[in-house]
Amino acid sequence: MIAAVNAALALTFADRPREAIQRLAEVGPIESSPSDCAWATYARGEALSALGEPGATDAYSSAIDLARAVGNPFVESVSQVALASEYSRAGSHRQALDAFAGCLHAYARHGNYVHAVTTLRNMIEVLAAVGDDHGAAVVGTATSNDLLRKSYGPEAERLADVLDSVERRVGQTRFAEWVLEGSGLGVATTVEFAGERIVRLAH
Repeated sequence: MIAAVNAALALTFADRPREAIQRLAEVGPIESSPSDCAWATYARGEALSALGEPGATDAYSSAIDLARAVGNPFVESVSQVALASEYSRAGSHRQALDAFAGCLHAYARHGNYVHAVTTLRNMIEVLAAVGDDHGAAVVGTATSNDLLRKSYGPEAERLADVLDSVERRVGQTRFAEWVLEGSGLGVATTVEFAGERIVRLAH
């Protein structure tokens, strides 16, 4: 099952999601552990998302439930991040932020700050979309730290565009203040900051 999941994810990320679904279907009837089933459901969600299918949201939600039932925080969190991104693409920003909050809480609890950086970067567009330019600028700056693994490709271009648009809206002076604030944050403190922004946006 895990071999099929690895192959399916590789196919999806290589823009071959239909083949990924076929690969997962080959092992569908096999009796597997709940964690393996959670991974397979998550991988199916990624393929469906790449195809623009609405079933991706249900797949991610099912993967979260399966993982949570057996206490597997890793597959639960990657599925939550994927679900949050799916909500974001659909314009369901409040649901996206709620999902991101769950991810950040879990990462802080387990000290998994490597994956927290990916989650924080995915949040930037949503924060800007709901009008939190301050949060987007600070998180964007903090996750661009030279000590962190670099963002690249379409993700890097997308995030740069978001920050450019924030600077145009608020002006160079205020944006520079927020950049200075973000540059002084580490990953752990950025996670705390992002969590506080989500709480504030809920009220």
